Amino acid sequence: MVFYSLRILYGLLITQLALSVVAIQPQTSHSCDSPIYCEGPILKTVQLAELYSDSKTFVDMPTSKSEAEVVKAFNAMGGVNATKDQVKQFVKENFLEAGAEVKMLTNVTIQEELSWIQDISNVDYQGWINHLNHAWENLTFGFDYSALCKDCVSSTLPVEHPFVVPGGRFREFYYWDSFFVIKGLLLSEQPPFLSLMVDIYYEKTKDKEFMEYALPYLDKEYDFWMKNTSVHIKDPRNQKKTHVLNRYITQHKSPRPESYVEDYNTVNVNVSFSDSVKDQMFADIAAGAETGWDYSSRWTKNKVPSPQQVESYEMLRTINTHNIIPIDLNSLLWNMETSLSKWHKQFGSQNKASKKKSRYYAQQAKKRLEAIDKLMWNDETTSFYDFNLTSNAQNIEYTPANLYPLWLNVIPDHLLKNKTKLASTMDETERTLRKYPGILTTSYHNTTMQWDLPNGWPPLTFIAIQSFLNIDSILNTQSKSYTTSFGTTFNRLAEVLAERYAASAYCGWYKTGGSIPGVLPKLSSVSDDGHMFEKFDVTTIGAAGGQGEYTSQVGFGWTNGVAMWIFSSFNNLTAPSNCSETITISL
Repeated sequence: MVFYSLRILYGLLITQLALSVVAIQPQTSHSCDSPIYCEGPILKTVQLAELYSDSKTFVDMPTSKSEAEVVKAFNAMGGVNATKDQVKQFVKENFLEAGAEVKMLTNVTIQEELSWIQDISNVDYQGWINHLNHAWENLTFGFDYSALCKDCVSSTLPVEHPFVVPGGRFREFYYWDSFFVIKGLLLSEQPPFLSLMVDIYYEKTKDKEFMEYALPYLDKEYDFWMKNTSVHIKDPRNQKKTHVLNRYITQHKSPRPESYVEDYNTVNVNVSFSDSVKDQMFADIAAGAETGWDYSSRWTKNKVPSPQQVESYEMLRTINTHNIIPIDLNSLLWNMETSLSKWHKQFGSQNKASKKKSRYYAQQAKKRLEAIDKLMWNDETTSFYDFNLTSNAQNIEYTPANLYPLWLNVIPDHLLKNKTKLASTMDETERTLRKYPGILTTSYHNTTMQWDLPNGWPPLTFIAIQSFLNIDSILNTQSKSYTTSFGTTFNRLAEVLAERYAASAYCGWYKTGGSIPGVLPKLSSVSDDGHMFEKFDVTTIGAAGGQGEYTSQVGFGWTNGVAMWIFSSFNNLTAPSNCSETITISL
């Protein structure tokens, strides 16, 4: 286990997320006021000079002088009228390297001889997972400001304790990434996943004191979502009935600092949009980033790139995030409501206030389940979908987000009672696994955005496997055995996807230089030491995904966490004998 306790990790995460919620001012267009790292002449001038291939590089660079001195130096060189060479020199003289205040920790210890790893039957996989267990050492960081001057500034929100990063260009910890990292950390002793993280922590530790500490922060997060993202929707089939659901929405009216060039080009290059249209696009682009699916055809009106498209960001010119009611977000909020109702009863003060809160959350969950049923469940296709406010109808599109209700038990009573229909909810997912040989696709649209075909993602693999297992546990508790319409058992679906994920991650690692002393020799033609990719190509097994705003990243926190969870659940998987050949794992 990493040297610091998981309790500290959870406490850190809860506190930081609560602080982030407090810091957001929904009635204004900006949530930060730095003259360097927020929208303003310095950020715009440096980013549009395109000194770096990745816009995130500059905003990750702390200053080498005080904020006042940096602003003074910018104005002295001519400000927005400076040449590219002048901007380059300005950055060199006033900033440190990206991530200079973030240091990998060297005093991290990992628990050896984990029993569940020893239970993995395949020696190659066992050695590989043991290697991944030690990879947390390379992903554990802390803030160290010793290299910065007293009044130097950076774009980071510092935290006191160590943290685990995804890897690659991501030098900070992220919301839903942390859920999958924690799944891996518990085995090794951006969407609202906080209550789920608290739940898996409590199930592992039974730490009642921590639950009492966490409850006010969970209440605060829920209040944030309800106050800032709720929307009232009239039932299309009953105009007298209004439902309340949630969406991703921001008031942002400028490019994202970490993707400044891409956003600026989206609204300005070879197009003539009005200021109001630009403002809405910026807001929708920022909201799209909040979804964690940045970016996807789920958020755009167009699902196919135009023949004239040159850059991926051009797809975002039809972005419509604030008009999409996401099924995954609302499933997570239902889960939060259900959990908070239970936890206020179990861990609250046992007074009138805590009992009232418990009843309130139970009622909220009941209302949300009804809204999801009426607006997002489709009886003909036996699937849940996003709801589109623009068309006032469901987006009848397959994505793994449709599985969230089946993972989290957001299932209406009429569906629970109709077991044949409930069994058919996995049919479309099975079709995708039969159509593509790799892990589960993110959509059927190849838009050049990264949360679309041909990419598949570790967290969505986890959610799909959990959905298969959950539906099996609901349906097959009695004498009759239910399957999909193809005749496939849900356990078989789970096993096949687990096998494909394991093979994809393992072969991607091996082909980039991964090796196991005494078990698996390193490829002589490769100089690297093995990479775990953030996403995979679903049209094959063992290849990294691509497309989107940045090159495919390695590390990688959630990839490692999901791999470790899979092997703790399926210990009889067999590693491919030759990763260079075409690998087929069929249903």
